[in-house]
Amino acid sequence: MAGTSSTAPKKTVLITGCSAGGIGWAPAKAFRAQGFHVFATLRNAAQAGRLSDNSNNDMDVLALDVLVNNAGAEFVFWGPLAIVQAFAPLLIKARGTVANNSSIAQGLPMAWTGDAELAPLGVRVVTVMVGSVATPMFTRPGGRMQLPEASHYRGFEEYAHRMRLLHLDASMPVAPGTIRGPIWLGTYALLVRFATWAMPQWWVDQTANNDRAWTW
Repeated sequence: MAGTSSTAPKKTVLITGCSAGGIGWAPAKAFRAQGFHVFATLRNAAQAGRLSDNSNNDMDVLALDVLVNNAGAEFVFWGPLAIVQAFAPLLIKARGTVANNSSIAQGLPMAWTGDAELAPLGVRVVTVMVGSVATPMFTRPGGRMQLPEASHYRGFEEYAHRMRLLHLDASMPVAPGTIRGPIWLGTYALLVRFATWAMPQWWVDQTANNDRAWTW
C-alpha cells in the first residue's frame, strides 16, 4: 500500500558472556547473521574481538525479544536470575524468550520454575545444555584441567581434552524459533536422545564410560 513501510522493526537479543571465542560469542554472530539487533555484553571490552567492529560501549535497551544467559561458574543461578528480573518487563511486552545456557546446573529449580512463572505472561524460558566446547577459557592460566600424577582420574584428563577438540571447527546449527518443547541439536544429540529414552540407565552409563581411561 502506498505510503506504508513494509520494513518490520529488527528483533533484539541481549547475550551475556560474549568474550571472543567464548560460548556467548558464537550465538552473538549467529543472531546478527539472522538480522537481529545484538546487545553483546562482556566484562572486559578488550576481549570483544570482531564483535567490536560495529558496536559502542553504551547500551540503551528499550526493547528486548530474546535474552541469552551465559553464566560463569560462580553465577550459574543468581546471575541469570537477576538478569531475568531486570529485563522481565521488556520480555513480557515482546512475548519474548529467555535462554539459559547451562550444564548439570539445569537441574536447579530455575530451569523449571522460570518457565512456570513467565509462560502465563507470554515469555518462553528454555535451558540450553551444551556439551564440551573448546573456548579460550581452556587456554588461560588454570583453564585446562591439571590432575595429580596419582589421581584415579588421570586418564580422563586426556579424554576430556580430546573431546573438546573433536569438533573444534564445527558449528552448532541454529534452531528455528517456531519449535516447541525440547530441541536436540548437535553431532550426537539424536543418538543420546534415543539411548536415554529406549535403554536402561545402567546401559547408558556403561556405554558413556567405555572410552574413558580410569586408573585404579
